[in-house]
Amino acid sequence: LLVGWNILGARKDFQIGANADGPVYDPGFSAARQAMQSLRASAELLADAEGAVKGAKDATNERRLRTGAESKLNAARKAMESGLTSIAARREAVEAEIDGALGLVSARTELVPAMRSGEIRSYFQRLSADDRFALGREAIAAGDIETVSAILSVTPIASGLSRDKANMLRMMAEQKFAPGKVALRAGLDKLSSVLTRAGGVITDRFGGLVGQGDGRDARAQRALKALEGGAA
Repeated sequence: LLVGWNILGARKDFQIGANADGPVYDPGFSAARQAMQSLRASAELLADAEGAVKGAKDATNERRLRTGAESKLNAARKAMESGLTSIAARREAVEAEIDGALGLVSARTELVPAMRSGEIRSYFQRLSADDRFALGREAIAAGDIETVSAILSVTPIASGLSRDKANMLRMMAEQKFAPGKVALRAGLDKLSSVLTRAGGVITDRFGGLVGQGDGRDARAQRALKALEGGAA
């Protein structure tokens, strides 16, 4: 079912080192890999259960199979959610590392850098809008982290920039000062997307076994649960 949903092809992009046991990967990738392995195992068991339900000749046995399928489907959902939570936490940490690489933390929290940043912004605000953006681009190209952090460590209006212009400078600065972290963040977003879609495929494919979805089998299962006093 999940053929083609292999994330291992991207593992080199997430390798952060090696030890005696082999490569060491970014924790976000490790969480995604573990979740995908769980989803694959659940999909295989659910496929077996689906086939068994179709061939079942005894109502009691069919109910047992559907109950087991519901448990396995819930386990798959929990594995996906756990993986997504871990990836999101890792992404948040990477975002903080990017902020650090841009000097934003010190410009906001340390006395001397904060004072210097205020002076730079005061100068910026005396320039025309076009000159502000041009000077920001020049600072990035020159590797002038002090000027860059002064501009980007506050809301755009405090630097005399529109939000769009500030966002453009932020993207350019990220690529200049933290390209590896930017690539890692994009990779984590891709892992999150793949995991979400894989979980959706499993739910769409096997939800009917347990009364989920709009298929005929799903509606029949919901009706049966209602007749038996369960949740509709």
